[in-house]
Amino acid sequence: MSGGLVLGGATSGSIELKAPAIAGTNTLTLPAATGTVITSADTGSVTNGMLAGSISNEKLANSTITIGGQSVALGGSISGVGATGAVFSVQRTTRDGVSLGLQRVTTGTGLIDTNNSFNSGNWRFTPNVAGYYFIVAKFGPVTAAARGITQHTICVYKNGAAAIGTPSINSEANVVSVEGYVLMNGSTDYLDLYVNFANPSNPGGVYKWPDIQWHGHMVRAA
Repeated sequence: MSGGLVLGGATSGSIELKAPAIAGTNTLTLPAATGTVITSADTGSVTNGMLAGSISNEKLANSTITIGGQSVALGGSISGVGATGAVFSVQRTTRDGVSLGLQRVTTGTGLIDTNNSFNSGNWRFTPNVAGYYFIVAKFGPVTAAARGITQHTICVYKNGAAAIGTPSINSEANVVSVEGYVLMNGSTDYLDLYVNFANPSNPGGVYKWPDIQWHGHMVRAA
């Protein structure tokens, strides 16, 4: 057939279906449904229902969106967005004996642990969401001399190395605290709490633990 197929309107006008001058062997399949065909000349809205199925990104003028400074292809994904990191709060108030020198805190009571990321049995924090965490740890309020020790310090360790604070003895204050940010990978990174006691007021005596509080929460995803 040369030319095109002309369909006359019910009252006026017509529509012509016309093949290109040089046509290959192509098939145009219309759906078995009642509806309106959208063309490049239309200015109306295209609804989600019209886009059922897959449309390759190269056919779209804007095939990516930007979230948090990261470009994401339509149909792709981005990690960390909407992730809920752990919030924890624990304390140690028991007055059992304590040794001098640097040691890891291994017992205490869990108060808040939103993601089951804190093991209160050994006081180790292993968050399951990657991100930046703000951590606070402190002694106090406590009178060091009443515990038999006049110098002490506290330090947060990440994967076995000092990360927030210093393990060295550097304070005689009644309240000692450290705080800071630490990046956690959400799988294997973990935090421990270490304390260091020195300069006993009664050498050879029995020394008691002070109150210890330890808190943390995720600030943003990595």
